[in-house]
Amino acid sequence: MPGVKMAVPKWKLAAGLFPRLHLRAPTARRLSDRAVPRPLWKLGRLNHVAIAVPDLKKATALYRDVLRARVSEVVPLPEHGVYTVFVELGNTKLELLHPLGEKSPIAGFLQKNQAGGIHHICLEVLGPLDPFQTEGILLSKTRSRNRHWN
Repeated sequence: MPGVKMAVPKWKLAAGLFPRLHLRAPTARRLSDRAVPRPLWKLGRLNHVAIAVPDLKKATALYRDVLRARVSEVVPLPEHGVYTVFVELGNTKLELLHPLGEKSPIAGFLQKNQAGGIHHICLEVLGPLDPFQTEGILLSKTRSRNRHWN
């Protein structure tokens, strides 16, 4: 309508001042507004947390000697480009990862994170895996790495 001023939300005014800042109007959603689909799979337990480490001997010694955890021997996995050591925690495991070769994906991770850090988590899943692949979720092809843990 001519001559009628419309109130402009403050968030819209601020968006023009900071072009790289993307502000959105707050929204609220209620779960009751839509049907909740049945899960296509069931999440199982946490299998392990993988931690990339710059010094595998020091990391192994920390868990074995200082924290008194049960640790596996160092296992080279050339097909994955890593050395691994599993640390038993009772209800799950830690997998210490260290690069094996220059083309190791862990070498690239450690270049970006020199102190190391969490590389991935592994959840056990029951049910078909097709929905994961449809959504673009990266899946490990096998659980072959776990066969080395006694």
